[in-house]
Amino acid sequence: MFGKSRLKRKIDDLEELGYFKYSSFDDINELKNEMFDSIRRYKEIGTIYFENSYEDPFKEFISKDHRFILCDHEELIETHGEFVLKIIAYSFEKMNLPFEWKSITKDFDEKKNLHFHKFTINSEIYILYQTNWSEYAIDFAIIVNDQLEKLNSQERLYLIATGNDGDFIFLDRKLKTYFDEHIELRELFTPMDKDEWKEKYVL
Repeated sequence: MFGKSRLKRKIDDLEELGYFKYSSFDDINELKNEMFDSIRRYKEIGTIYFENSYEDPFKEFISKDHRFILCDHEELIETHGEFVLKIIAYSFEKMNLPFEWKSITKDFDEKKNLHFHKFTINSEIYILYQTNWSEYAIDFAIIVNDQLEKLNSQERLYLIATGNDGDFIFLDRKLKTYFDEHIELRELFTPMDKDEWKEKYVL
């Protein structure tokens, strides 16, 4: 593990690469300190969430960096992805990207023997089948990344394992490479694309 001064320089590097560009200026130092403490103590990427708000009760689930996506596996599956879609909508707004999603139907596919959720994002139709958490998370990330690609964004949604659950994080290629090559994290707590997730994360 690297020392305090070296880790601080690396977090400064992340800032220069644009990690905090979707954050409010007033929140950046607090976010950098949280990331420093989390990486140094736990080898995990840290973030801070907004406080609950009467005007927007859902805001307490939104990270102040608008990159880290809170994702409880039960919430993801039991709400057919809707809970996380609501969180991701906030991040797309910060990225100045459209994100209009609408549920079409929730039903059961007798051939696949699986429940599914058909919905649209920006008028594109997608289907999520209720498989296990690991596969469901991959399928969800693929759908979001399909939209990011269609919108010509450099950001992509990556997966992070956190114990029995998981989270998502938005990174562009430069940030993903920097985390891979310069930030020491616990193996399953590092951002993973779908192939890395399949290789490393086993339920």
